[in-house]
Amino acid sequence: MRERRIKADLQKRAANCGLLLLFSLNSGCSYLPSQIGGTDAERLTRVIHAENARLKDLVVQLRSRSEDMSQRSLDDAARIARLDEENQVFRTSLAAYQSERERMAKSFQNLQQQVQVALSDRSVATTSAETGLLGQGMGASSKRIPPPAGRFDSSQNSIQIPLAEWFAADSAILDESKNERLKVLSEWIKVRMKAESKVSLWGVGPQTDRLIKASSGIEPKQVGESLELPQGELDRVRGKRLWELIQDAFSKDMAAQIRFDMSGAGRGVGGQEEGTPSLVIKF
Repeated sequence: MRERRIKADLQKRAANCGLLLLFSLNSGCSYLPSQIGGTDAERLTRVIHAENARLKDLVVQLRSRSEDMSQRSLDDAARIARLDEENQVFRTSLAAYQSERERMAKSFQNLQQQVQVALSDRSVATTSAETGLLGQGMGASSKRIPPPAGRFDSSQNSIQIPLAEWFAADSAILDESKNERLKVLSEWIKVRMKAESKVSLWGVGPQTDRLIKASSGIEPKQVGESLELPQGELDRVRGKRLWELIQDAFSKDMAAQIRFDMSGAGRGVGGQEEGTPSLVIKF
């Protein structure tokens, strides 16, 4: 469109120059000498030729620019189409990656469950095997099987179990990491217990009225003082709690026959007065 307007403008200018030339020639002949008229005509002709050449160059430039713009539009269209194809490929790859990630996550969860089941089965099998060995070793060979925890005194046929290592700091709450170890220890003790067995505390100070209040479940506001226990009284509570947890592996009639003695808790194996607060079991 622009090129057409330029051509029409060029044609119009050429026509005006021609008319002007004719008018100059005709008027010049009437009142100027012929020599002057010829000089003006030549000068005007040169101006017209120069203008015509300039307009031709302009047309060539505009045509070249138009061709460049057309080629650029084609290149841009091809580039857009190529980008659309690459974008589609990327979307397909992303969907495949997400699907693979979900599949791997499910596989990992299944593997975790299988490992947990395998470990659980292995723990049960190990405990059963240890229990079987203990059950078979009630004779002379049973003395050669070491306890899972504590110190076994074969001369007095007793075991001394320190209290502090089984509980959280400054509390009578069992450490959760000791659960499996406690099960094995309970089975080890179970096969050795008899009706005349005795359980007592060693290395624990004498019982006080404050411990009775703390053990009775009375709220602090009812007794007018804090129920935070001193170390000796805390050891008594721990000893009682540990024995209750060990008894969970026993039958009810067997547990009822075993006596837990809290009197004279300061004495232990060999009649010693002081030492590490422990639970002492004599078989």
